[in-house]
Amino acid sequence: MLLALASLFFLRLEVRVRLHKKGADDEVQIIWAIPPLWQKETLLPVVELVQKNGDLATRILSKVGETTPHSETVLTIREQYRLYNRVKALIRRLNLVSWFITPNDTKIEKKVHRVALAISILPRLNIQVKEFQLYSCIGLGDAACTAFGVGILWALIGGIYPLIEEQLKHLHYTQKPTIYIEPLFNAWHFQGRFQCILSFSLGEIIYESVKDLICRRSLREVHQ
Repeated sequence: MLLALASLFFLRLEVRVRLHKKGADDEVQIIWAIPPLWQKETLLPVVELVQKNGDLATRILSKVGETTPHSETVLTIREQYRLYNRVKALIRRLNLVSWFITPNDTKIEKKVHRVALAISILPRLNIQVKEFQLYSCIGLGDAACTAFGVGILWALIGGIYPLIEEQLKHLHYTQKPTIYIEPLFNAWHFQGRFQCILSFSLGEIIYESVKDLICRRSLREVHQ
């Protein structure tokens, strides 16, 4: 038993993200795996770029069940930014001491606590990027708008990429990232393909999680 637990520290967790959109065909999946022992596939809602009151917006389409109609949520960039700030404020208020699952926790509370713990330890992990490919073809119905939109997208990538590398200081690329954005003028069109494979040391995740939990528990006891 001890030997089996010790062997976990030498295994790696792989997260494979695949996103492909072409017209009405969508494919979004995340595969969690500990090769060769375990693998789990998570399907995500469909995401599309649309217009809402004249603003660029994201349409999130999810299928509830085989016989249940699709549900959709449309959020503009401003609405998404406000939602992001609300979630960030919520995570800051979380008490990670109660990270362990308790009978009183709701499903949402469990998920939020786990996300908060992941955000806390992620900057300290050594992350191996085995693959990073992004291709997008964008058309916003007008040549000028398309050029402007593509320019904004490149500016966002140019701003976000250094920020990610600053926050995640232990990124190691096994191959050079590939990013390509193609404008399609005079047509409303969005096609995209994104593939990414991240690898984490399972032992490092366990160690940093336990260390974070002990540290926060000690700080709480000091302030009580």
